[in-house]
Amino acid sequence: MFLSLALILFGSTLFTNGIEWVGKHFKLSDAATGSVLAGVGTALPETVIPLIAILLGSGSAESEIGIGAILGAPFMLSTLTLPLVGFGVYFFSKRKKRSRQIHLNFQEIGVDLKYFLISFTFAIAASLIENRLTHIVIALFLIGLYLYYLKIVFQRPSADHLDLEPLYFRRKAKHPGILIVGFQTVTGLGLIIAGAYSFIDGIKAIALIFHLSPMILSLLVTPIATELPEKLNSLIWISKKKDHLAFSNVTGAMVFQSTFPVSIGLFGTPWRFDQSGTVNIILTLVTSLFYFMILLFKNEWKSFQLVAGSLAYFGYLLYLLVQ
Repeated sequence: MFLSLALILFGSTLFTNGIEWVGKHFKLSDAATGSVLAGVGTALPETVIPLIAILLGSGSAESEIGIGAILGAPFMLSTLTLPLVGFGVYFFSKRKKRSRQIHLNFQEIGVDLKYFLISFTFAIAASLIENRLTHIVIALFLIGLYLYYLKIVFQRPSADHLDLEPLYFRRKAKHPGILIVGFQTVTGLGLIIAGAYSFIDGIKAIALIFHLSPMILSLLVTPIATELPEKLNSLIWISKKKDHLAFSNVTGAMVFQSTFPVSIGLFGTPWRFDQSGTVNIILTLVTSLFYFMILLFKNEWKSFQLVAGSLAYFGYLLYLLVQ
């Protein structure tokens, strides 16, 4: 397990450095680099798991694992990853590596959260309707919504990327070619995925000892490994004062996780939740709405406000223990 964590950390370091150079080559904004390239790229591990479980599985257990993995990702991002990034701001400011103030284009982050809240609300509504045609229509709507979101993100002004570190695979090159940039980025992403799957195997072995249900296992255990890329990438960027990349990496992943993977679930499962799943999605929605309302009225975030979101995560753990 520790080797898996080291693999994820090393892969995340390569990936974040590479993805910044990808953004520079294509003259993309920090929002597009973080929300789309990094957000979707690091979301691949937790997207592949439900895809395999739902499309290749043959029983109710696979269906539960698929649904749990789909719901677990937004839950971890909103109740653990964003609070962790907020704590990272506080931690690195205490070490005099940055200021405690969060420097963001809060309007763009607000757009990410708005699209997440819209798509996740539709995902919840679909669980209340036992109609196959309705599920298909909502799934198609969510895919279209994400494509429209991509259009908005890629229309944002490009960034200068003046403070890029040298590409790790070509440190002496001032302008590394797109092939070596792509190779490093893909290599980092591959290490992230390999480390995540290896970590999941270790977590599963431990979880089986406690006889956890497939739904709870995939809600809590699986996302711990699959969401590590977002956590590590964002903490790396926070330490380097690249706040917009750090936060848009998370909020962009939230939009992706509430659209494409949910569509997979709507196409391939009955899309019904047990009580644990219902409590999970309510906490995810409430926590995300809490972040959005702060932006709506204050147009800023403070680290303690983000850390407060972790109360939902620990509250859910307490709920499961009581159950």
